[in-house]
Amino acid sequence: ANNKIITTTQDEEETVEPTEEELQTWSTKIWDFLDHTYETMRLTPVWQHDTQQQFDITKQHTEKFIFLKLYPVLFASDYEDQVLNEKLYERIESLNFLTAEHLEIKCVRNLYEQYMKKNNLPIKEYLQASDYNFLNEILEHPIYYLHQIENFKTPHEKLLSIKRCTMAIASILKTCHSDNSLPGADELVPMMIYTIKTTNPCN
Repeated sequence: ANNKIITTTQDEEETVEPTEEELQTWSTKIWDFLDHTYETMRLTPVWQHDTQQQFDITKQHTEKFIFLKLYPVLFASDYEDQVLNEKLYERIESLNFLTAEHLEIKCVRNLYEQYMKKNNLPIKEYLQASDYNFLNEILEHPIYYLHQIENFKTPHEKLLSIKRCTMAIASILKTCHSDNSLPGADELVPMMIYTIKTTNPCN
């Protein structure tokens, strides 16, 4: 967050960076405020008789309102945060050479054959680095969900984008299982890494 403590003397004005303890305190205050607000709302006649599911939706909208107001000072407004974001972006960009083979994505061959058959294309026995480009098309939806992180301004919405991305990847990997079972971490994690590498979201 772009929070500066200004101390003024008679002759000069000094800008002091907040300590880590102060940053944690501000974060705690925000969530304490929201928790107190939820408790107060729950006791009023307007929300008193709502089901938990209905009230959860109310909480999401309340959180969204608060974080939309706070977004300019909470997310990447501090120069140091911007530098760290840029470094992370450049680091992921430097890993662009990684292929599914490097990451040992187990079912990549199965996905490749499915893709080629669907598009009536000849299937190669051995794949070159350029042959893995088909994955970018297969991962269209997970990539889209990761890009959505940049458009959302609340923690709930950003986490929801990651959840949707993960579920979309799991759905793709399920097609490699004859029993249509969910993939394990040894399948999901490498594909998630590949998706992040391909997308390289800014936020």
